[in-house]
Amino acid sequence: MFLILSASIFSRPTVAVLSDGSGAGYSPGETVSLCEQVTKGLQSSNRVVLVERARLNEALKEILRKEAGLGCDSSKCVKDIGGMLDAEYLLFVRPAKGKGQSPFEVYLRLVRTQGATILSSVTVKERTFEK
Repeated sequence: MFLILSASIFSRPTVAVLSDGSGAGYSPGETVSLCEQVTKGLQSSNRVVLVERARLNEALKEILRKEAGLGCDSSKCVKDIGGMLDAEYLLFVRPAKGKGQSPFEVYLRLVRTQGATILSSVTVKERTFEK
C-alpha cells in the first residue's frame, strides 16, 4: 500500500502546451515560438510530463478533420485532444499585448481535460521577449 500511495504523491501531471491562436499583431509562427519557450520553461521545472510536439500536432490535425468548424474552445474539442494525448491538462498560450509594446504580456489558460474545466487564466508580464 505504501508503494501505491507514494507513486500517486510523486506522479507528475501530463500537460499539452497549445497556441491559442495568433493575435495582437503576432504571426502564427511567432505564437508557436512563444509556446516553445513556455514548453522549455515547464520542461526545465521537471514538475510535469509534457506531450511531445509531434504527437500534439498529429492530434490537432485529426481533431480538425473530425470537427471542422469547431474551435478548440469547445469542451468537446478539449476532451478529444486530452483523450488522444492522454493529457490531464491543456495549457493555452497567446500574446496578450500588441507587438512591440512593452512590457510583453502572455495570456495563459490552464484547462483540465476531464470536464473541460478552466482552472486558471492569467496574464504574465515580462520586460523583454527574447527568441
